[in-house]
Amino acid sequence: EAVAGTFTVAGWALDPQAAIGSGIAAVHVWAQRRDVPGADPEFLGVAALDGARPDVAQAYGAQFGQPGFSLTTRGLTPGTYEVTAYAWNRRTARWEDARTVSVTVR
Repeated sequence: EAVAGTFTVAGWALDPQAAIGSGIAAVHVWAQRRDVPGADPEFLGVAALDGARPDVAQAYGAQFGQPGFSLTTRGLTPGTYEVTAYAWNRRTARWEDARTVSVTVR
C-alpha cells in the first residue's frame, strides 16, 4: 500500500480471556525499512487505545466494544517498510501478538 510520509496505523486488539475491557495495556508500533539493507528498526510510538469498534463488540461481546488503537506517524523517509503493531497483554504481562503490513512511503 502506498502512503504519504505521515499516515495513521489503526486496528484492534483484544484478549478473549480478559476479565475487564479488551485486556490490552499497550500497542507499540515499529517500522523496518526493507529497501535499505541493514537498516535499524524505527520506533514510531505508542498507539492510543480504547477506540470504539462496534463491529468487534458484535463479534466478541459488549465487553470488547473499545479494542481499537491508532497512531499517526510523525513521517517516515520515502521508501519501503514493514510496519508492525505489537500488543501487550495485561493478563499475561507479555507481548502476545503482532500484525505487520507492508507500506511504501512516497
